[in-house]
Amino acid sequence: MAQRSTRTYRPRALEQGGNLLRERDVAKRTFGYGKWFVAWSYVHIIYALFISSVFFDLHFKGYGWAVTPLMIVSCLLQVILGNVRFKLPTRVPWTVFGLLLFFGYSIVSGLLANSDFGRNVTQVIGWHTVCLVFYAALSLSVMQANYISEKHREVIKWMIIISLVISGLVGLAQNFNIGSARTSFLGLEKQPPGVYRPTGLTNYPSQLGFQGMVGMAMLGAPLMFRNLKWWEWFGLGFFALVILSAQYRSMYYAGIGLCLVAFGFMLYRRDRPQAVIYSIVAVCIVALPLIAFPNRFVYGMKGAKDDPALQARQLAWQEAEPAMKLRPVTGIGPDASLLLGTGTSTSPDKYSTTVLDNLYISVRTCYGWVGVILAAAFVVTTFLGLLLRILLGSPVAASWGVASLLISISILFFSLTGNSIIYTTVGCLAAVIFSLTSPTWREEAEQSHMTDQFVRLRSSVANGLRKLGLNIG
Repeated sequence: MAQRSTRTYRPRALEQGGNLLRERDVAKRTFGYGKWFVAWSYVHIIYALFISSVFFDLHFKGYGWAVTPLMIVSCLLQVILGNVRFKLPTRVPWTVFGLLLFFGYSIVSGLLANSDFGRNVTQVIGWHTVCLVFYAALSLSVMQANYISEKHREVIKWMIIISLVISGLVGLAQNFNIGSARTSFLGLEKQPPGVYRPTGLTNYPSQLGFQGMVGMAMLGAPLMFRNLKWWEWFGLGFFALVILSAQYRSMYYAGIGLCLVAFGFMLYRRDRPQAVIYSIVAVCIVALPLIAFPNRFVYGMKGAKDDPALQARQLAWQEAEPAMKLRPVTGIGPDASLLLGTGTSTSPDKYSTTVLDNLYISVRTCYGWVGVILAAAFVVTTFLGLLLRILLGSPVAASWGVASLLISISILFFSLTGNSIIYTTVGCLAAVIFSLTSPTWREEAEQSHMTDQFVRLRSSVANGLRKLGLNIG
């Protein structure tokens, strides 16, 4: 019975896929989507790239987070118009759904703690929580542009790569004292005397390091399905050098180490002799700059044992323990000072003067065990969703799934020494790249190779969620 069901389903699935393909193609040819509609998404992407730069801080300081809510409204309006005018599907993937769920709980948690800690609504719904909604809305906007045509993946890819290359070049110039890179593009970090770490176009070395990691992930992910072109190999070496120059030690293993090991494994599965050559070249690319210019990477190679920055973090984690015990279930509520930045004389409570450079401890302190469970569910469902994209998507789409998976793992490592997700460089880049794993209308129609059982399970889950008013795709 099971074999007959599968055999009878496949021709029907192929026929349905072909019909859907023809329907979408006719609709696209007849009505068109309009270049202005796709350009609308590109405006959101450009803003997402700009919001992470030092120029955003310098020119929009005090006003930037008045612009971001406008961009959120713009993203949502575009999604609604795409659904009404062009009949585009409005999917809410698990990643976006998890962000919105966590955002909703953060507001509730903050209001619950308001009476105890004296925070007002502005402190509860600050930029540190609004940015999560921006990531979600940005993802929905990019998914609609991606759904219309495969070519938009390539356009968005080059938009990101060009911005990363420019920032990386500035970072390298800063590291090697070339031109006026330090005075023109200097980030906002206050460096200790005699120590300088490049920031590129960002405002902190860790974010420049993350940009290098994203560049490596984007260029190296196709190794899962094909050999890389010469310029992709060159790009991997360039972005590895950018990470080294940023001298943010956590990104050494969360960026260079993670990518090189993952790419070596992909290559080893297909071509073992080439994997050996790759390993030798990779070690040389990382080691030679350190040997040739040891003074340029002195901070990055400094041991963490006697590092004052790490000691300060450990002290802050100890100071957060009373706050965890005070409200273990719901947490003390979102606190911008505690999540990022130092407390001031106007801080509503003593915990606001504690800076927690650890996302896990921050979630545990601000949102309690409920927040931890929600965050864990968000991570698990995101990973499962990316794995499905890799298994079911075309090689091009699946390559974006591989890149997103590597970036997700990197963020988890990065979060051990920083509140990574609230850095817009991290959140915006991840939001855009995750969105590019979503299928286009053509890929969706051609996904007829899925098993009968999987389709039925997916349909039953989706139908059940629709009855609850949720469209999870």
